[in-house]
Amino acid sequence: LSAYKEMHGNTNVPAKSPAFKQLNNWVNNQRSEYRKFKKNGKAYIAKERIQMLESIGFEWEALNIGSPQRNESVWNERFNELKAYKEKYGRTNV
Repeated sequence: LSAYKEMHGNTNVPAKSPAFKQLNNWVNNQRSEYRKFKKNGKAYIAKERIQMLESIGFEWEALNIGSPQRNESVWNERFNELKAYKEKYGRTNV
């Protein structure tokens, strides 16, 4: 997850990407367990793991398609991809 965030600038792993299917499932499980933890304090996720996820800026709520936050997240992700492309190829003409 840390590597994904480093590469994409967020922890919103796409659900439909075959390359990230397992990571997306894991992220969704963490969010589900966190909701249970917040509701009644009983879940399979420990406080230490919550803290670890929060230390990398984990986003506990998945962003809905079309929401202003999602649009901002996607824009930032694409911008980071463009920066990486420019660093590799020395241009922004993709």
